[in-house]
Amino acid sequence: MKKNLFFCVVFIFSFCVGLKAQVPAIFRVSEGVRPGGLISLYGEYFTGTVKVKFQETNSIVSPVQQDAGGQCIRVVMPAITPGAYTLEVSNDNGITWSNSVTLNKA
Repeated sequence: MKKNLFFCVVFIFSFCVGLKAQVPAIFRVSEGVRPGGLISLYGEYFTGTVKVKFQETNSIVSPVQQDAGGQCIRVVMPAITPGAYTLEVSNDNGITWSNSVTLNKA
């Protein structure tokens, strides 16, 4: 009985791990955004519990708009010093992060 129970637990765990969401991929980001402005990010797998991180300040924000297909999100730029920032997206509440893109690069 213990052997069968162990097998079931291992099987269920393996199945659930296989259902893990795809890591988001950012293809494009809007430019010329200042604090309080809207940032549009375009890519794939922007679904689930989406977060956007500004690496230089470690600020994390949630989208104010998200398309159902998971290809576009909009976030409000936090009240941080204007400048260039490296952005990453997570769709699993900050466990894994996407490739990074630069916002407001010169």
